[in-house]
Amino acid sequence: MPTDRYVLMTPAKDEAAFVGPMLESVVRQKIRPIRHIVVDDGSRDETPKIVEGYAKKYDFIALRTNQNSGKRAFGSKVLALKAAYDELKTLDYDFIGCLDADMTLPENYYEGIMRKMAENPKLGLASGLCLNKEGDRFVRLMSNSQHVPGAFQFFRRECYDGIGGYQKVSVAGIDSLAEIKVRMLGFETRAFEDLHGYHHKPIGSATAGPVKTSYKRGMTDYLLGKHPLYVLLKSVRRLANRPYGVHAVAHLMGYFGPLFRRAPRDVDDRVLSYVRSEEMQVLKASLLFKRKPF
Repeated sequence: MPTDRYVLMTPAKDEAAFVGPMLESVVRQKIRPIRHIVVDDGSRDETPKIVEGYAKKYDFIALRTNQNSGKRAFGSKVLALKAAYDELKTLDYDFIGCLDADMTLPENYYEGIMRKMAENPKLGLASGLCLNKEGDRFVRLMSNSQHVPGAFQFFRRECYDGIGGYQKVSVAGIDSLAEIKVRMLGFETRAFEDLHGYHHKPIGSATAGPVKTSYKRGMTDYLLGKHPLYVLLKSVRRLANRPYGVHAVAHLMGYFGPLFRRAPRDVDDRVLSYVRSEEMQVLKASLLFKRKPF
């Protein structure tokens, strides 16, 4: 493998139930990061204490504190990641990953991801398949192979530097916006099905219930410039999710509400044009070759 030098960033707020297993899974990696910065975002539980315990035992782990208003939000997550990134800039590394505090990974995960990126120099952002905890089992999140879940995105350093790191958004979608900008740089993005990551609580559950999360996803699709037809077809695929039809309707309401109000978006015309062009190519390919577009 040409290089195995990577660093990790983890924003954490009130994650005492999960941050220990996450760190344990990093410690057990066949190839460890040269630095892993966990930024505590104003936790009121034992999260900082747990991280401190690992930092005392393993010198590549560090705890930093990012004081905020106490409210969990994507804006505060961006600030936490920026604090970690600013500290990591002086280190010599080739890859940088964002790992959520409620994730765990198999011991060969980062070795596998770096091997994939070594095999394809145009691969700028990657992950494995995200398996989400539902009840007593882990299930696959529905997405296309180009979508890299934000819970464990892994960037080639030149890509992360090139997009300026994660950017603030109005509701959610900092990971999706980063993904779009990486492809705009001319790099590929990919989630590999032969590598897995385990997400131990439902997406968005920290701030909302499942239906509200679907509504927020619709808003995010609007704010990132997604095409109405693309969003409509995407929602149709969610009709089978329980409770039947509810998630699809919530997603459409989240998108078309701000569309009808002509609310301002989080992206400029250049990004919007790129997003629409990508979506039309995906839809055409799905019609011609009968592939699933999402």
